[in-house]
Amino acid sequence: MQGQPIQLSRLKGQNIPPATSQSQALAETVVGSFLDRLTAEANKKGGTLTVDDLKNLDQEFQKKTRALQTVFEKFFEDYIQAKTRTALNENRH
Repeated sequence: MQGQPIQLSRLKGQNIPPATSQSQALAETVVGSFLDRLTAEANKKGGTLTVDDLKNLDQEFQKKTRALQTVFEKFFEDYIQAKTRTALNENRH
């Protein structure tokens, strides 16, 4: 995982990073977390996972997906607001 998503609420009045860098950071965080969890579970099971293990992990991931959806929605709303504020400030000058 390279970058962490920036908390946009802390960037009031500053340049907002492009969506591509933010979406890449989000994707890397999610995929990295997914792989870390699979690796930890495989290590716990002697280095391999069965289909049943994956089904059990799927239930866990579904719960995390619902939680992440809320986080992503907030992030995107904050991003839009920050970009709008920046555009309005630029138009004033």
